[in-house]
Amino acid sequence: MVLPPLTWRVKGIFPEVGIGAIYGPSGSGKSLLGLDLGVSVASGKRWFGHRVSLGPVTYIMLEGEAGLQNRIEAWEKHRRQYIPANFMAMAQPFELADPTQVEALGEIAPKGGVIFIDTLNRAAPGLDKNSSQDIGRVLAGMKRLQEITGGLVLIVHHTGKDASKGLRAHSSLFAALNGAIEVERSATGRCWPAAKVQDGEDGMQVVFKLELIERGTDRDGDTITSCAVERDHRGTFRPNPPQGQHQRSALAVISAALGNATDFGQAGAWAADALLASGRGRGRRSGCAGGGVEKKRRSPRAREAVQGLVTDGPLKRGLDGEQEEWMWL
Repeated sequence: MVLPPLTWRVKGIFPEVGIGAIYGPSGSGKSLLGLDLGVSVASGKRWFGHRVSLGPVTYIMLEGEAGLQNRIEAWEKHRRQYIPANFMAMAQPFELADPTQVEALGEIAPKGGVIFIDTLNRAAPGLDKNSSQDIGRVLAGMKRLQEITGGLVLIVHHTGKDASKGLRAHSSLFAALNGAIEVERSATGRCWPAAKVQDGEDGMQVVFKLELIERGTDRDGDTITSCAVERDHRGTFRPNPPQGQHQRSALAVISAALGNATDFGQAGAWAADALLASGRGRGRRSGCAGGGVEKKRRSPRAREAVQGLVTDGPLKRGLDGEQEEWMWL
């Protein structure tokens, strides 16, 4: 009861002290979103309506570093203001699992601020992201960096081929985070739900877009472009609809089963989401193939239909702490 209350860096999303993540599939806009968040923290201005606590920012650009200048200039042109002086970027190799490099970065980074590491994949070369031991080394580096600086450490990370499974890493990584934003993209646009909030409500969803910004021309006379993040007040985000008869049949079967579910809010799902264990109910899975499919083809067709819903549609999938797989809508 005598402990100090939780303080926020981005109110309702990320705490001032801890570790977090911004993650999503390739091309979703997660790095641009991270850069926009970093500049908002460095200027102390609201981010998508959320109050922001002013602080110094160190952005470690490890992927696409050649385009950093373009992104910065696109942001300045779009916002009609300069990047704040306490926003600093570094574009050189850095490894989270190397204690020497972590200590060195901790010494030069401003205290009490935010460190962005973009991306985790480049900051953990050669490590198996699905190994609890290797992810333990990554977490140790993040926590040590946070301990030295007394602030917040945020990683930008990819999802795998199956984006619904969340972070492309062992489940211990997501479990250790104090906050996380999942960036999603479909045929209708982009959004970022708060996938995890420490002592707060997750599940909020913000629709955004990428504005194409022209910066001038290069030495060959071709137009130089980059993008800037902007809230899309008119947009609505919807998952891609089921494709074909088998996916529609699978969605109907799964929806009916979820209506009788007794499990909720695990494996990265929001607290109110009903869950269905992927490894249970063989008969139900066969029904996902729909009618008119010969018996020996039902199981593979059902798997294809479910995978299609996960990849392109509304179905999500994730692992709990015991590595059991769950599905939800």
